[in-house]
Amino acid sequence: MDRGDRHAGERGGAAKWLTPQSLNFRLANDRLQIGVPSTLSLFGLVSREVILQASGGFERKGSRFVFVAEEFKVGGLATERFPGVASFLAGRLMKAQEMPEEVVAAWDGLREVRVVGNGLVLTLP
Repeated sequence: MDRGDRHAGERGGAAKWLTPQSLNFRLANDRLQIGVPSTLSLFGLVSREVILQASGGFERKGSRFVFVAEEFKVGGLATERFPGVASFLAGRLMKAQEMPEEVVAAWDGLREVRVVGNGLVLTLP
């Protein structure tokens, strides 16, 4: 299988093998928690419903604040045991989401983003 075939089913960064649904957010204990019901398809033979779960905070990368997962689970599997898996899956999920231009512009203008207790602090310049 060549690279073109492998990526033929991608739309907005989400591959055929991963079909995320609506994201669910929760703020608790100084962390953002994200849950994403998803369908994983392995080699087109086996399809499994799983919940992708991420928990972490925000860091500035360049001129933008980004979510950094400290924990990432696929169902009950903690991906920390497999280097690179968490960042790969998180990247795929983020690319699959469409953000309105107004939200992106407002987010890029923030001076500070952090989770405090059960709240999200967004500071404008």
